[in-house]
Amino acid sequence: MAFLFDWHTFEADEYTTDTKDGSVVVLGKRQYLAIEDSGSDKDEAFIENAKNMYLIADYLTKAPENGVEIAGFKNYVHYPLNVNKKVMADGTIKYWMLMKHPNFMPEEAVYQAINNLKDQLTVDPERIKFIHFEEGTEAQIGNVGEIENNSAVQNKLKEYINSIPFEAEEDDGWHRELYLDNVTTTPREQWRTILRQKVKAATSDAFENVTTIRN
Repeated sequence: MAFLFDWHTFEADEYTTDTKDGSVVVLGKRQYLAIEDSGSDKDEAFIENAKNMYLIADYLTKAPENGVEIAGFKNYVHYPLNVNKKVMADGTIKYWMLMKHPNFMPEEAVYQAINNLKDQLTVDPERIKFIHFEEGTEAQIGNVGEIENNSAVQNKLKEYINSIPFEAEEDDGWHRELYLDNVTTTPREQWRTILRQKVKAATSDAFENVTTIRN
């Protein structure tokens, strides 16, 4: 049987489903399929954006079958949606909807896939980007159901951060919400989600006293 890289198995700690205890992740520079927009995850546009992300991601997992040549291609399960959100001064929510792609995935292959799928996409292909950035150090906690306006999970993460030698970096107002299930087909109350908040060490030995997941 051909090897299959599945983040559920190989990166389970990073994509936690633990809804009781928080954890700290240190995440390096990655590459992401990305769509920028604004609005709630209850909006039709949010779900439509997600459909397009899944369409492209599924296509790329079968790149050789679809005529997209990628050197060093390995069979893999596409990553979950990672949505960076910020509540603006007027109350609107700005977000980047992201989906991580493997390190072997070249930019030209992604844009070839987008071009090949342009007749099936329901958003302007020009809105879809392939970007690189480093997430850095974040505290996280798992959740079942929606995160938006869910004060219980937000408070749980704050309590966890207050219990460790780290402090939240909230100056820029951004946080991350990950959706481990397909948001277009899974009932909202069953979504397995993760809330992440960027943090920084509050003491010189913070990383020695808290187990961190590095990737």
